[in-house]
Amino acid sequence: MTDWTTPKTWSVDELVTAPAMNVHVRDNLGYLFLRPLASSVQTSGTAYAVTSTSWAEVDATNLKLTLRTASGRVMIGLGATMNGSQGMSFGARVSIDNGAQVEGWGDAVQISVGATLAPLLPLVVTGLSAGEHTFSLELRVNTAGTTLTVHRAAERPLRFWVLEV
Repeated sequence: MTDWTTPKTWSVDELVTAPAMNVHVRDNLGYLFLRPLASSVQTSGTAYAVTSTSWAEVDATNLKLTLRTASGRVMIGLGATMNGSQGMSFGARVSIDNGAQVEGWGDAVQISVGATLAPLLPLVVTGLSAGEHTFSLELRVNTAGTTLTVHRAAERPLRFWVLEV
């Protein structure tokens, strides 16, 4: 995949050549439709049990993504079915480059007693340097003695992803 090229400003009566069209149209369309993506989709395994009131990586192997970016902008998403104790809340965030930057969905996300898809919208992160970055999912419960259950089964897949935008 090529990097984005600022499109050419064409002049009246300028000859349009195949190489110019390839750079300014074909390659830019390729960039738009083939942006770098890193993702983890888990459809089996024991559910994750989060009991810590401090931020902690959920899974340092399967929920730690690496992505090489050129634009400095990414969108981060999490789709997961979760449940917990009556009235509990939890925090969800992403650690970028081992804590050099942290982006959060919030620290008071309400959760249902019954298994429910977590209501987290994608995060847009800007200002990253061009190059390789790591993204780790971190969670915490807000009340000691409670448990947040994060499911990962065929009927309740866990999806964590990062896309360059």
